[in-house]
Amino acid sequence: MATAALLSLVLAPVAAGAAGRPAVPSSATGVRTHALALTLPELDAFVERRADAAGLPGLAYGVVQDGAVVHTAAFGVAGADGRPMTTTTVMNTASVGKTYTALAIAQLVAAGDLDLDARGQQHVPGFDLLDREAAAAVTVRHLLEHTSGLSTADGNRPWLLDTGARRQDLLERIADLQPAHPPGTVTEDCNLNYVLLGAVVEAVSGRDYFTYLQDEVLGPLGMTSTFRTAADARAAGRDVADGYRYVLGLTRPADVPMPLAAEAAGMQWTTIEDLATYAAVLADHGTVAGRSVVSGVPGSEDVDYDVDWQPATWAPDDGFGHSGGWVTYTAGLEVLPHHGFAVVMLANANPAQAFPAESTFDVALDTMRVANGWPEQGGSRGVGWYYAWADVVIALLAFGLVLRWLRLPARTARWARTGPRGRRLLVAAWTTLDGLAPLAAVTVLPLVATGMDDPGEAWARLWTSVPDLAGVLLVLAVGSLALGVAGTIRLRTGRAET
Repeated sequence: MATAALLSLVLAPVAAGAAGRPAVPSSATGVRTHALALTLPELDAFVERRADAAGLPGLAYGVVQDGAVVHTAAFGVAGADGRPMTTTTVMNTASVGKTYTALAIAQLVAAGDLDLDARGQQHVPGFDLLDREAAAAVTVRHLLEHTSGLSTADGNRPWLLDTGARRQDLLERIADLQPAHPPGTVTEDCNLNYVLLGAVVEAVSGRDYFTYLQDEVLGPLGMTSTFRTAADARAAGRDVADGYRYVLGLTRPADVPMPLAAEAAGMQWTTIEDLATYAAVLADHGTVAGRSVVSGVPGSEDVDYDVDWQPATWAPDDGFGHSGGWVTYTAGLEVLPHHGFAVVMLANANPAQAFPAESTFDVALDTMRVANGWPEQGGSRGVGWYYAWADVVIALLAFGLVLRWLRLPARTARWARTGPRGRRLLVAAWTTLDGLAPLAAVTVLPLVATGMDDPGEAWARLWTSVPDLAGVLLVLAVGSLALGVAGTIRLRTGRAET
């Protein structure tokens, strides 16, 4: 799942649980009335233009003003059948859903049921690492703040995508990992941290993870269109947007199943209306009708629920944000709590899956900026630009293979004209070109691209995330090896034309 901001929580005073809180967000005392720099139709036009430039098939977005949802809109298509994207279309939150897990942890701490500095193993006895001393030192806070020592690559290992895996299966896999850093020393986003936090929520609350969310987060906030799975959403009569891949620059519908064992790392299904409702609570300083969403007691700007994510260097004013990226869905959340303002987005493709292209989060960021009268950052190119160059490179490499095939007779003739010393040089050059280069391409490049240390896992990850580019790489490498074998056979049999 794509990069996300650091989470640490500023908690409301310890008090009773969340049951019975009103479901209608309201502006907190002291939040000033916030005028937008653009009209809503102008903002719609801006978002639609940026979504088209980013190459997104469909996108929905929402605006929160003065702590309340004031606008939602949708553009593009929700599926290959051409049905339109709407504000009630269900899409995946990806890592934005991690904030639900963080909120659940905050609630348990506020209720006195959980200590952030408790060891993870205290609540998840099956948690271990190759470095057992490090595993024993990992706290709930470390998991929450992505300082457990586990790496981003560890959180992207292909076994995390096994739809048949149980959490116990993942714990057994995690036990075979060597932490990249000592706990508490380095911040590095890792999906596994939140997988483990989901286990903490279940152990402390005595409830299934999603049941807890329904009881304490989704229900109290009135988020009735958020589901555990796409199948659950369809069973409730909701339209679920098809996810899309980019295949050599063209969008194609793709169904990439999501593993429930990793749901606490952010894999909920929701509408932009529900996500905007959630953002309104964050923009209202974590309050619903003046009550803390964490503790349920009256809150204010001084004692309320807030999310202190990584300092928002992208905002000229206060603010925080979170991105979410799955293979076929993306999400963005931007909040300015001291303005009571927020922007949320959901899209049914991930333009930044293979390249540093403009993402849904980038579009959400600039929507927040222009809505407040700040200049848009821009800077990232659309995914189509990257694929255009990739297609050119692929065409040149393919042309090179064809040219080498046509030159096989000339290669053999050159061999016949060359003496022993020259032949040794030719063997070295041809071996490098025909053998070592393609072998390096299929072994080293996947490791570099994924950051993993196992070639098999690296290839599995590539086939899941970018099968088009992985397939092209494999075909070109096999083609180069085949040419080398063909050339060797011609030399040995002497059947080449001279």
